[in-house]
Amino acid sequence: MADEIDVIQHLLDVEREAAQVIQDAQKEADSRIAAARAKSDAQFKTQYTEMYAQLDEEAQKRMKEAGEHHDAELASFKNSLKETPKNNVAFNSFMDSLLFR
Repeated sequence: MADEIDVIQHLLDVEREAAQVIQDAQKEADSRIAAARAKSDAQFKTQYTEMYAQLDEEAQKRMKEAGEHHDAELASFKNSLKETPKNNVAFNSFMDSLLFR
């Protein structure tokens, strides 16, 4: 009977050790996963920041170019309006035909 108790006690000790090994392995896995996640997040943030800066710079450049193009087109349109001869007689005749039929 004492031998059986010793065998059972030995099996329980082995089971406790196995549970401890599993618990230690889980802690190690959690630690490695957390470290990998932190590294991945840091890499993502670095790449995101670089890409954002690059895209923002490109957007600012394009907005400036668009603004300059718009200003040039507007100036050209204003000049063409100034250079267009005014025909007041025809305009007044047209308005009279619309308003006083």
